[in-house]
Amino acid sequence: MISFNGRILKKKPDFTYPNRAFSYGDGFFETIRKFDNQFPFISLHFDRLQATAKVLQMELPKEFTKTFLVHHLNELTLAVSNARIRITFFRKAGGLYTPTNNQAEFLIEFNALESQYFPLNLKGFKANIYPEKLLQYSPLSSYKTCNALPYVLAGLYKKSKGLDATILLNDKEELVEGNAYNLFFIKNGICYTPSLKTGCINGIFRSFLFKFFKAKKINIVETEFSVNDLDSIEEIWLTNSIQGIQWINNLDGQPFHGEQAIRWQKQINRWLKEKNDLTFD
Repeated sequence: MISFNGRILKKKPDFTYPNRAFSYGDGFFETIRKFDNQFPFISLHFDRLQATAKVLQMELPKEFTKTFLVHHLNELTLAVSNARIRITFFRKAGGLYTPTNNQAEFLIEFNALESQYFPLNLKGFKANIYPEKLLQYSPLSSYKTCNALPYVLAGLYKKSKGLDATILLNDKEELVEGNAYNLFFIKNGICYTPSLKTGCINGIFRSFLFKFFKAKKINIVETEFSVNDLDSIEEIWLTNSIQGIQWINNLDGQPFHGEQAIRWQKQINRWLKEKNDLTFD
């Protein structure tokens, strides 16, 4: 089943042409994980989708509140306890590059997941740096818009090389993010992450880690890292809201550790299990 504009359907709808997401990439999306019938990051998701709609000048339906969203996601995914959910928002048809209205439509799809926890990866990922500089900062670069071609190309490169992940560079040759992940680095026991000024996505799990670590009285430093800085880095983490913390054991032949990544993944899974109110505000 899927949901289109709040109506649950048993089969995919026939979209009319023209569709602005198809014609112009005029849209954005959120990927939400359901854990044991809970949505622990829903506040972060809702805040980001509202911010994205505002920047893209899209008008969400008036009934699209956080309460509506949680209720509707539960209704749509009632048959499963754990799921990966994608919500795609796009502007209603009309106009060429200049829209004739700003009302947003939305489509919700989901796939069932087996576990109620983030996967614990004891082996680590093998990764390479993508050879071209695909990313750069812009006022839109931190949002998950429907223009994902750099990540598609990075995914194709990963597949062709038999890798687990690919790291993308920006026009300044800074390490920005993975093909589907934010980046974190451990150096001298301090946790770093690329600044949004590098052109990375403002990921939900990235935002969560800032809150989670702050509660543990641990600071995350936003900065810039180049390829030349890799020799001084102890661990490289890849994070997203579906997999939590993964880590790289080999980047372009250079080995890295993963002890802290594994330890923190276990702690976050424990938080998911023990916290009564899973909304982390």
